[in-house]
Amino acid sequence: MPRNGKIIVDSNSVVIDINIDLPPDFTEDFNDMLHRYDHFNYGLLFDKDLASDYQVDDKRIYIKYDNLDLDDRIDIYLSYELQMLLGLSERRIQIIVKENETSEAYLEENVIRKEFDGELIGLYSQKFDYDQEGVSQKVDQGSDMLFNLDFVGATSISYKYEDGIRVKSKVTYQESETIDYLILPEKLILGTEYYNNRRCVISALNYKLETTMGLLDAVEVSYYENEYLVFKKYYARNLGLVAIDYGNGWDKIVKIDYTK
Repeated sequence: MPRNGKIIVDSNSVVIDINIDLPPDFTEDFNDMLHRYDHFNYGLLFDKDLASDYQVDDKRIYIKYDNLDLDDRIDIYLSYELQMLLGLSERRIQIIVKENETSEAYLEENVIRKEFDGELIGLYSQKFDYDQEGVSQKVDQGSDMLFNLDFVGATSISYKYEDGIRVKSKVTYQESETIDYLILPEKLILGTEYYNNRRCVISALNYKLETTMGLLDAVEVSYYENEYLVFKKYYARNLGLVAIDYGNGWDKIVKIDYTK
């Protein structure tokens, strides 16, 4: 379940199926903690007339919707306890039916400079150039170039849209290298896994990212190494990378300069 509760589908049918079988008994105190949900197994509100099938009891939350149309939006409201159990940021699950856009919309467009406020490394900026091959990005100003781009250790990189957004070349302090490094897959589908240097998972779509410039709708990508979450990156339409959550600090976009 995405943290913001938004389930985006491009089909005419969707099923929400959450197993809430009670765990076995342990000590009384520990059992009380694990069984926090005993008293709210009906702690959600949904329009039963819209559902083609459903089961909501102390064992299972199962809701099926059929005959969905493009742009349909279905809301399911949760109790506070159920929200906490599922780890959601809102007390609502929203099913949104729309055509999956491609990641090409998340390449920079008419952006010549982005400035970030990094809690770990301070202020830095990136500069962009465009040609028929794609988008080139380099650190324009900042104290630590190793962590300011989409490819660790690069001083500049070139993007190209080719079955997704890819880093096609990089320049380090020592050399230039042609590579093929996937940043975002072509289809942005919740739960999609792919690999570059780490295992990546699209963990949220339309994530509401708070910035000094206001709320941005972003794609959240979680990066894992040896099954441990390392950091999360956030990409916005026509802006590319707009934030990184390191767990103990953020880099967030604070300023954008456009070509026109």
